[in-house]
Amino acid sequence: QYGNALRNGIRHAFHSMPRMLTLWFSARDPFDDGPDVAAVVSSINKSVSSLVEKLPTYVWMVCKSHLVSRICHADAKVRKVVWRIVASALCQYFQQMWWSIVSSTNSDNRERKEAASNIFATAEQCAQKLRKGMRQELAMQKTNAVEFCSLIVELGNKKVGKGDRHLYLKSDFPRLADVRDLNLIIPVQSALELRLPASHTHLSEHNPFREDCAMINSVEDRVDVMQSLVKPKKITIRSSHGKYELLVKPNDDLRKDHRLLEFNSMINRLLLRDPEGRRRHLHIRTYSAIPLDDTSGLIEWVPNVNTLRNYISEQYRPFGKNGIGLEKRMQKKWENTPNMPELLRQLHKEWFPVLHRWFFKRFKSCDEWLRARLSFARTAAVMSMVGSVVGLGDRHCDNILLDHTTGDVVHVDLNCIFWKGLTFASPECVPFRMTQNIVEALGVTKWEGVFRKVCEITMRVLRSDRETLVSVLETLVHDPLVEWIKQAQKHDKRASEEDRKKVVVETAVRILRRIERILRGQMESMQLPLSVEGQVDYLIKEATAVKNLTRMYVGWAPWI
Repeated sequence: QYGNALRNGIRHAFHSMPRMLTLWFSARDPFDDGPDVAAVVSSINKSVSSLVEKLPTYVWMVCKSHLVSRICHADAKVRKVVWRIVASALCQYFQQMWWSIVSSTNSDNRERKEAASNIFATAEQCAQKLRKGMRQELAMQKTNAVEFCSLIVELGNKKVGKGDRHLYLKSDFPRLADVRDLNLIIPVQSALELRLPASHTHLSEHNPFREDCAMINSVEDRVDVMQSLVKPKKITIRSSHGKYELLVKPNDDLRKDHRLLEFNSMINRLLLRDPEGRRRHLHIRTYSAIPLDDTSGLIEWVPNVNTLRNYISEQYRPFGKNGIGLEKRMQKKWENTPNMPELLRQLHKEWFPVLHRWFFKRFKSCDEWLRARLSFARTAAVMSMVGSVVGLGDRHCDNILLDHTTGDVVHVDLNCIFWKGLTFASPECVPFRMTQNIVEALGVTKWEGVFRKVCEITMRVLRSDRETLVSVLETLVHDPLVEWIKQAQKHDKRASEEDRKKVVVETAVRILRRIERILRGQMESMQLPLSVEGQVDYLIKEATAVKNLTRMYVGWAPWI
């Protein structure tokens, strides 16, 4: 049925394609090899193969991450069709597809790396059939892309001194300084975003990506070293369109960020399709996050933003306060006080809310102020609901940004997902950040006005399309996160590779089932599902409960 829907029109491709791929890939259980299963897989495989001939390649790229995650499928026939689709995408849209498969080409998993190599060999054969000389062009593009990405990974992993705030490529990394006029796009969201045609006619003539994508001309000499734990580096890439800033992040599995941002992009489409969401311009601010290998990658630098911490600190200065109260004496006080609710009440008085003052000072006219505050409330509400569904944690004041031109909330550093925060020494018990500064910035109605209404609209949309959303996250089962693999190895060092794979798959499936339960309204420790309104009310109460806030670690600053 999903295949027929795609044959007859691609208006609902973002819904039909992920569901069809999920059904196709899950037809065979990797741990069940019965004859009946093989017959079903063979039948479905033939149907999908015929669809490959009929649909333009770019329609399959709606789910490029889904396809790349299954390049090591257990069934050889299914795997062959997947390779064919991905190879065709590389052949026709190398610039965009490269950034989806680069992490597989550099994977520590030998099976994935070999599969990626086979796909490139298939792509070169495909190119040779399409046009004379195209095979050589594709090989050259791949060589340039591999070299550039390996240099970026090396830069990210380069050790820097404790006080160093800058590197200079000409002296510290001359090979990257010598890069000139690469035939490779800069991996920003606008260049990677897929656009489907408005009608079913002239599908083969449609160009799904921007024609004026910025290409890499060179990398500026100065590299800024961020002062966070892993010392990420900010680079500036020059192109004919201007300058683009990217963050090179080492020692982090950016597939988590990448998957969640894809999930958020799907939610943006669902909100745009919903009349209530469209009328209110509900959306999540997204950006590109590109994993280059299993432990490093590139993140698009978001312009016009600063951290919640900086804006709040700025408003405290006229009152003679520096920072947001995270001095060492506060840490000792927070960790050693027996009556935590009383301490939190005292801190609320000492560090009174000031974020609403920033809106008054930044947006001078009444119209600007109202628009900015509405944008703040709406973007905060949408991401609060999404974060509660996927277990997004570590929402301290440096991981939430505000756009000083629109008031939009932008969430960064999305690697603490799937309730990882509950495993910390001080477990994160709140579903999202709803501290006194955010509450006061929402206006006189606090969370009872725009915020609650947008939460209800967002949760209704999420729950009504839960199958599509879960299918987007299913890639995690088949391209598992590095931390899950390490956990499986620690769990039983004597276990076989096959047993470890089972443990990893079970971890991913358990997380997906939890997300499915939440999208049905079933919260933890509750037998019966809640209504949308009841679920939103429950989440707001959990986010503002004193018993939860007092359990947070001191760096989260629950009094701010």
